[in-house]
Amino acid sequence: MPVVDLYEAGRTYALPRALAHAAAKRELVAVQQPVNWTSPSILRSPEVLTESELVEADGELKALQRHALAIVDPENG
Repeated sequence: MPVVDLYEAGRTYALPRALAHAAAKRELVAVQQPVNWTSPSILRSPEVLTESELVEADGELKALQRHALAIVDPENG
């Protein structure tokens, strides 16, 4: 599965595309720090992505890819 690089606190992590897509949908990733950002706290539960969200995101990415290929090559789509 292709991966996207995640940069956090000066470190790079490989992130599968489905995980990156699901995280973006939940607004858990950003290009820059959001205005309403608060630092992590041990008093607040961490954000969790479920397996069903990852499966759904993977399906969406596959559908988008099929759609893009149909536009590029309508005869074979």
